[in-house]
Amino acid sequence: MKLLVSLILSFTLFACSILKVEQTDLYKEYVKQTQAVKNNTIVANRKLFFTSEYLKEVDLTDEKSLLPLKLSKYIHQVSSHYQKLEGQKGCLSVNGIEINEDPVTIYVEYKKEQDLWLVDYMFLHLVENYEDYAKEALCPREVESMIFK
Repeated sequence: MKLLVSLILSFTLFACSILKVEQTDLYKEYVKQTQAVKNNTIVANRKLFFTSEYLKEVDLTDEKSLLPLKLSKYIHQVSSHYQKLEGQKGCLSVNGIEINEDPVTIYVEYKKEQDLWLVDYMFLHLVENYEDYAKEALCPREVESMIFK
C-alpha cells in the first residue's frame, strides 16, 4: 500500500513539473500596444488591444476622442512596471519619463476577452517627482479615487 501511495505521489509531482504553466505578462501586451501606436496602426487594430466596452466611448471621426487609444505614447522611456492579476482582470502600472523629461505613470486595467488581454481602462498620472512613482500594481480607478477624493 505504501508503495502504491508513493508511486501515485511521485507520478503526480512529476506530471505537475512537466506541465507548462502559462504566465500572463501584461507588460508584453502594453509593449505591443505601444508599438501599434508608434506604427500608427492602433486605430485600425483597436479590437486587438481594447475591450468592446472601452471602444464604445471612442468616436473614430474625432481626433481628440482617439487620444485614449494613444495614451501609451506619452511615456518615452520606461523606468519600471508592476502587474497584478485577479482572475479575468489584471492591472499594470508603468512608470516612465514623458517628452518634457517629467515623471509620469500610466495605470492600465486589462480584461480577458476572447482569450486576449485587452485594455478596459487607462489613466495617465503626471507625478510631482520620481519618488511618487507607483511602487506596486494599482488599477486606474483605484488611483483616481485616491487622487480625486
